[in-house]
Amino acid sequence: ARGLESIVKCAITEGVQRAGAVVLELTADQITEATLLADGGKPLLVQLVNAAAAKLLGTDGPVRVLVELVGDSSWSIDLLSRLAGAGADAVVSADQLALDPQEGQLALGEAFIAASGLVSDRADGLFTTVVVDEQRVCLGVVYSNETSVAAALAAAQGVYWSRKRGLWHKGATSGATQTLLSVAVDCDSDVLSFRVRQNGAGFCHHNTRTCFGPVAGISQLAQVVVERRDNAPEGSYTRRLFGDEQLLRAKLLEEATELADASSKSDVAFEAADLLYFVMVKCAAHGVTLADVERSLDLKH
Repeated sequence: ARGLESIVKCAITEGVQRAGAVVLELTADQITEATLLADGGKPLLVQLVNAAAAKLLGTDGPVRVLVELVGDSSWSIDLLSRLAGAGADAVVSADQLALDPQEGQLALGEAFIAASGLVSDRADGLFTTVVVDEQRVCLGVVYSNETSVAAALAAAQGVYWSRKRGLWHKGATSGATQTLLSVAVDCDSDVLSFRVRQNGAGFCHHNTRTCFGPVAGISQLAQVVVERRDNAPEGSYTRRLFGDEQLLRAKLLEEATELADASSKSDVAFEAADLLYFVMVKCAAHGVTLADVERSLDLKH
């Protein structure tokens, strides 16, 4: 116990306070011990997670506590659940997970649910799943379970659970498939979020991008510009911009100057919108998506 206490104390002082990240190498017995009530009341791992949660990393949120399993033991559902209950993340290698697990492996869906601490308050055990695009615009709300989560992770596609049809591969019939980019669990661990790249007409069965109507704002602008690039009719101004690099350059400089000279709130908004249009044309001309721009922006802060 003394050795484990020393590890946690070092993690708090050296990892949380100085390095901004914590990665613990623990044996199975140490994980069990660290998630049991300590003399001070709270489990040692919970004490570490609380210390990490109090240390914010700007807009990236609190420091995360990662645990790697060392020794002769293999990951188990119990160990994953213990870490999730303490608020820590397990580092599990891909070869320890499988759709059809063999000896020494864990079932992919079951392991994900255990490690994320996911719970359902529904009688049927399904998990409400919010599907969002690359800009985190909500496309629709569906349901998931252990089987569909495993299928989605294995295929890296939008796969859900239909209450009527069972396992549902989105777009298998319509062609409006989804590339799965990430899966997240909400703060109460009872809702999933699937972040996807939507293909085809859209998510909704009415052939709209979202189940809540058409998208708007910059997301809509980026979508329309790409459509014009690929299928613009003759006489389209956007098509002319794609075909005339010097014209596009001149318009970017012109609109940037007009924005710089704008002074009233309405004029700034108007000129910024004009500039954004030409910026998105420039991006689309070079194969740069709005998601690419956002990733670059995220790296700058």
